[in-house]
Amino acid sequence: MTDKAFLDLLGLQAIDTEIDQLLHSRESLPELEQYKDTYETITNLNATAATDSFGLYNTDMGASVLGGIKRTGLSGSYAYTVKTVGGVLGSA
Repeated sequence: MTDKAFLDLLGLQAIDTEIDQLLHSRESLPELEQYKDTYETITNLNATAATDSFGLYNTDMGASVLGGIKRTGLSGSYAYTVKTVGGVLGSA
């Protein structure tokens, strides 16, 4: 695991804890669950798909005008980020 992947996983753990605390204090926040799922997907892609040997990323994931997951870079150094709409997480 690369240093970046390890830091991404640590960041995910911190965000996961914070979101769980927010969800516990509110009855339902589906937008936070969506963010949590998308962030986890991106963290997994960054940790395992630098070359994307197994075709985990589909270009349709970043094609929607409603948001999604964007891939940048070349094979061997792909990076994945959340594609937002006006700063708000889209519904990919």
